[in-house]
Amino acid sequence: MIDKTKFFQKMDETHKRNIETINNILEDNTKTSKIAKHLIETSRSPYSVFRSGYNIYDSSNFASLLNSIKHSLEEDGDITFVTINKEPMFYFVDRYSVQEDYFLSSFQKDSIDEWMELSENYIV
Repeated sequence: MIDKTKFFQKMDETHKRNIETINNILEDNTKTSKIAKHLIETSRSPYSVFRSGYNIYDSSNFASLLNSIKHSLEEDGDITFVTINKEPMFYFVDRYSVQEDYFLSSFQKDSIDEWMELSENYIV
């Protein structure tokens, strides 16, 4: 029979460390803590700019996101805050490297490519 106790015990320890990380960031009174508080208070998912599958209520995902934000703000500066359709978003990229296509879905990019091809081939 499988001993699930050790597995769940390790999972619980990881969860407790993640909660501690989140609490430390929330209480450190930095730019990261202000963003963290906003992410907790907003009804909009902070993961809407990332691939699906993230969950704000998963301590591992949220601690990882906050650590990435903290690193970007305090270490390398590779974070850009933008507003698209009146919605605040952020991207882990230097603001001088941002291009319009960062903000377009793959469907929008394909549509633009199709229109460009159409205009080159059929519109004189």
